[in-house]
Amino acid sequence: KAAKGELAELRARISELEREAEEISTRLVAEFGQKEKELKSDFEEKLRKASGNADALSAENRALQKQIKQLEAQNKDRIAEAQGLTDEVNRLKQRLERAEENSKLQTGE
Repeated sequence: KAAKGELAELRARISELEREAEEISTRLVAEFGQKEKELKSDFEEKLRKASGNADALSAENRALQKQIKQLEAQNKDRIAEAQGLTDEVNRLKQRLERAEENSKLQTGE
């Protein structure tokens, strides 16, 4: 009974982690896409306004490129976090498989 309870607990945890990883991944893609659109739109608007001032435009471009790089770095971190959850799910699945095998061996199935 304890093994079956542990198996059910592992299955529930795997499902929970899979949902969490999927939610994080979906949210990150949406957040990054939205922020990138906002930055590009902001840049295009400022480009039109600053078309007569090349120095100001260049500085603004560098600042926006820096922001984009920061967002990309944040996105990488979040993807790594989601990958960590996926790795945890895979470890739990392996543990579940071993527990199921041990359960079969103990019950003689």
